[in-house]
Amino acid sequence: MIAKELRAILDRRPFTPVRIHISSGQHVDVTHPEKVIILPSMFMFAIPRRGDDYDTGWYNLVHVVKVEALRKRRKRRA
Repeated sequence: MIAKELRAILDRRPFTPVRIHISSGQHVDVTHPEKVIILPSMFMFAIPRRGDDYDTGWYNLVHVVKVEALRKRRKRRA
């Protein structure tokens, strides 16, 4: 994947949360486009955990194998 393609996916309006699959088998769930920084050959993400803690990481765009829309969770009725 090239930076231009990933940027186009994250710039769609209205934004749809996506899962970015990496060749190692890992994936990154992006729930807001401002949580990702895209450089010409890499992308960086920052996903909040608890409190002020974040999961962060850098991946080379060559290792992106698929980007898919995340399904909206249905609310369960009690």
